[in-house]
Amino acid sequence: IGPTQVMRQEHQQMSVLMNRMKDAFAAKDQKKFLSASETWMVIAQQHNMKEEEILYPMMDEVLRDDATTVIAKTQELLY
Repeated sequence: IGPTQVMRQEHQQMSVLMNRMKDAFAAKDQKKFLSASETWMVIAQQHNMKEEEILYPMMDEVLRDDATTVIAKTQELLY
């Protein structure tokens, strides 16, 4: 299992937790809401660290030679 697959699984976990938080909020269940939100925060923090330490360096390596072109095309799309 590669890093991007793990990160996609984390996105799914965070989505499930967001739905739990939404349901708990609607039910005014503070305990369930806080539990789900705390779990979500831990997963999100770990996920962000993986992006910074693994995913972004991988992208830098792969896109290094094409960085100027990628940036230019992105700017075209944004502006």
